[in-house]
Amino acid sequence: MVVKKARKRDLLCEYVAGMDEMSYLCMADCVTKVSSPPGLMNIEDYRYYCLSMGTDVEERLPFQKFAGGEGVLVFYVAGHMFSFFDCNDFRVVSLKCQPDRIDDLKARYACIGNPYNESPRHWIGINPVTAPDDLLKELTRNSYEIVREKYTRKK
Repeated sequence: MVVKKARKRDLLCEYVAGMDEMSYLCMADCVTKVSSPPGLMNIEDYRYYCLSMGTDVEERLPFQKFAGGEGVLVFYVAGHMFSFFDCNDFRVVSLKCQPDRIDDLKARYACIGNPYNESPRHWIGINPVTAPDDLLKELTRNSYEIVREKYTRKK
């Protein structure tokens, strides 16, 4: 059952009712119109990249009850967030990062700044619209590994 449809940046986005949570699907309306400039990822490509990291990755829209949080898509590993962004405003992807790397990354790349609604001591915000996709992928993989390592250690 489709709950909501919205057109965002040449993508047809749908919120689809799942069993317990709302699931987010973003499908190409027209393949020729969806392609991003070389080296830059669109929202759909980024979603697929996050999901491709492993079978332990889950996606959810956990902030449905909060004003302004309805469209925040979060990716989890071991039950903990490693990446999130607002589907209605794909200008900041928040990622976990080692504290000793954050200042250097911000100094080197104009596309990296503070995260959305998280501690800038342990998180970064990256603009996927201007970031090269290899940098976005490397920092997303890094975030995934940080969280996976921390929460899948000895139990």
